[in-house]
Amino acid sequence: MDSGKRVLCLNCNSEVSNDSVFCNKCGQIINEEMGNVKEAPLQVSATEEVSMVNISRRVSPKIVGLFFIAVAIIIVFAIYWNNPMHRFERAFQAENYEVAQTIYAETSQRTDKNFEDNVRNYLISKVETAKNDYFDQMIDLNSAIGKIEYISWYSIVKKDADDAIHYIKKLDSSNNSYQKGINAISQKDYILGLEELTKVIIEDTNYNNAQSEIQGIIPEIKNIAFEEADNAYTNSDINKALTTIQHILKYLPEDQDLKQKESFYIAEIKEQEEAERQKNNKRKEELLNTVTRYQDSVTNSITYMPKPYGNLIDIPRNGVIFYPYLRGELGADVLKLIAGFNRGDWVFMDEIIANADGYIFKINFDYFDRNTDVGFGSGVYEWVEIPSFDTMGGSPFVDKNPNLINGLDKLAKSKSTIIRFQGDNYYFDYTLGQSEKNRISNVIELHNLSHDKSL
Repeated sequence: MDSGKRVLCLNCNSEVSNDSVFCNKCGQIINEEMGNVKEAPLQVSATEEVSMVNISRRVSPKIVGLFFIAVAIIIVFAIYWNNPMHRFERAFQAENYEVAQTIYAETSQRTDKNFEDNVRNYLISKVETAKNDYFDQMIDLNSAIGKIEYISWYSIVKKDADDAIHYIKKLDSSNNSYQKGINAISQKDYILGLEELTKVIIEDTNYNNAQSEIQGIIPEIKNIAFEEADNAYTNSDINKALTTIQHILKYLPEDQDLKQKESFYIAEIKEQEEAERQKNNKRKEELLNTVTRYQDSVTNSITYMPKPYGNLIDIPRNGVIFYPYLRGELGADVLKLIAGFNRGDWVFMDEIIANADGYIFKINFDYFDRNTDVGFGSGVYEWVEIPSFDTMGGSPFVDKNPNLINGLDKLAKSKSTIIRFQGDNYYFDYTLGQSEKNRISNVIELHNLSHDKSL
C-alpha cells in the first residue's frame, strides 16, 4: 500500500493511515488487499479552497471569451458563406452558370446597387482573364469565346463581353492572315502574301514582322503588277491594266511609281471614252436621218417613225407592216412595235411567232388588244401595237414581252426571218426583207444610244 494514503475502516468507518496494521478505534485488521478498507474522501483545507476558487475565477472568463469568439466566427462565416455575391462567385467559378444566373436575377430584383456593381466588376475581370488566357495560348479561340458568351448573358456587361469577343476574333483573324501571308511568300505568291499581311492589325504581336515582310516583297510585287498591266494595255484592255495597278495601290497607297502608272491609264481611258462618245454622237446623227420626227398639234406628243412610214398606221393592200418606232422625246422614249396585215379573209390574230435562223421568238398580247378594220373592196385589216415596257401607267402588255427589244434585235441580225400571224384556226406567214430588218436595227440602236447616259 502507498505510504501516507488515508483509508476508512469498514468496521467502524474510522479514518486510519494506509500503512496501519490495526484500526486504532476497533482493532480491525487493516488490509486493502483483503477489501476491508475503502479510500477516504479528499480533505481540502480552507487555504486550498480559496486557491481553487481563485483559479476558477481566472479560468472561466477566458473560456467564455473563447466560446463567444468561436460563435462569432461561425456567425461571420455563415454570413459570408451565404452572402449573395459570394454565392454568385462560387457558382460562376464552378461553372454552374444557370445557378449563377438565378442568384443574380433574384438579388438584382431587390435593386441592390452594390451587388450590381460587384457583379459587374467580377464579370469584367472574368472577361479579361479569358482574353489573357487566350493571348497566352492557355485556351483556344472557341474556349475563350465560350467563356465570354456566358458572361454576355448579363446585360450590365453585355457590351464589354461582345467587344471582347469581337476583339478576340479580330486578333485570331489577324494571326491567321499572318500565317497565310508567310506561307504565300514562301511559295513566291507575293501578291497573295501582300493581301494577307496587310490584314495583320497593330495589336497583333506579329505586326512588326508583317510590316518587315511587306517591305521585303514590294519590289517583286511592283514588277509583277507592271508586267500584267503592260500586257493588258498592249491588248487594248486599258480597264484591266488600270484595275491591276489599283489593286496593288489599295495595299501600297503611297507608292509613287504605282500612282504615276494609275494616272497614265486613267488619262488613256478618258481619251478612249471621249473618242467613243464622239463616235456614238456621230452615229446618232446618222440614225436620226433614218427616222421622221412628228409632233401632234394638239397633244404635243412626239413620235419617231422609221422612214418611209408616216405618223398614221398605213397598211398597204395585201401587205404587211412590221416595224418598231419611238414614242416620246429621245432619252425618255418608249420603243413600240407595230405589226399587222391586210388580207381577203379573217385570221383573228391572237399571237405572233417569229423564227430567226431557228430562234423562236413569240410576241404576246391580249385578244382584245387586236385592232381590226374592213376596207370597202380592200379586205380585212388586223394589227397590234405593243410597247417594250410599261412607262404609260398600266399598260396591259407589262411582263408579257420582257425581252421584246432583244428578240427584235435577233430578228434584225438573222439571215432568214419568218413572221407568223397566228389565229385560232388560221395563220398567215410573212418573210421579212433586208430593208425591214435594217429599219428594225436602226430604231433599236437609236433607242439604245438615246438612253446611254455617257453621251
